[in-house]
Amino acid sequence: MEDKEVKYQISVIISNFNGSKYLRKLLDTLKEQVNVQLQIIIVDRNSTDNSLSIIKEYPEVKVVFLAPEHGLVAGYHHGYKEALYDLLFFCNEDMWFDPSCMYECAKMIDLQKSIAASDPWQWTYDTIHLLHAGVRFKRSFTAYNLSQPIPFIEEDTEVILNHGQFVPIMSAGAGLIHRRAYEETGGWDTSFFLDAEEQDFFLRFWKIGWRAVTVPSAKVYHALSVSNNKIVKNTSVKERRYVSNFSNKSIIAIKYFPVWYIFLNIMARLLIIIVNLFKLRFKLVIYQLRSLRLTFKRLRPAITYRKKFLANDMPSSLDYYNEFMAF
Repeated sequence: MEDKEVKYQISVIISNFNGSKYLRKLLDTLKEQVNVQLQIIIVDRNSTDNSLSIIKEYPEVKVVFLAPEHGLVAGYHHGYKEALYDLLFFCNEDMWFDPSCMYECAKMIDLQKSIAASDPWQWTYDTIHLLHAGVRFKRSFTAYNLSQPIPFIEEDTEVILNHGQFVPIMSAGAGLIHRRAYEETGGWDTSFFLDAEEQDFFLRFWKIGWRAVTVPSAKVYHALSVSNNKIVKNTSVKERRYVSNFSNKSIIAIKYFPVWYIFLNIMARLLIIIVNLFKLRFKLVIYQLRSLRLTFKRLRPAITYRKKFLANDMPSSLDYYNEFMAF
């Protein structure tokens, strides 16, 4: 983990749940990172496979624990509390890294220029297909995107951008954030189980003046959608993710957007329920109703943040989307 020419010190925070199939390759490629000194923290969410046995083979790794029903970024935030260094690299357990990935991300951070996050490019686990490149927003007139915080706007995560161009978000799956920006932004919202957590974080990050850049030379290889097949407390992650996804979008609308966008979001979700009823998709109706209930449970802190946001006279959330819209 320590190269002869250490240029950066990075705390790598890994959120793991039953990731034994991938842990060895992940940890071995972290040990091979060049020009960096790493502190590796694994937040294990009560894995029931042999994850802990594998982790014991790497005595330099610090392990902390969190209940499995907490989501990806709740694990990240829990691990952040143990971080020694100012550069924080957050990642899933189901990936591995090119030897220069951490270095390439770290060297892009420049607080004098307000650059405080690096977004590496992600490829499939077999290295063949590009999964995540530069990011822009685009219009997409589908029923699913009717329920976005801004209706019919979605992320395009495969835009080919130049090295170091500004991007609206860093993938929550893998990326580097400077501690100062992380703390000033308020950290990950730990009520997000999966999906849209980076949209929530980086909207706040952008509002207070920080910027993220895309880093094509930093390569991550990701086993996509592995988490969907896992089971948490007798419920599939895929099912819970569906429920969480729609709730997360409503929470983002409530926290940051004008009242009529909140109204549109609610109407969109009711319309989706009606359509699913009409098509006899009763399981999806149940999921949507559970999502509405979850949103109601999260309402109070979201409204509290909204009042704080409005009182601080921050830039408009609509400007954030307009700045990064692909035309």
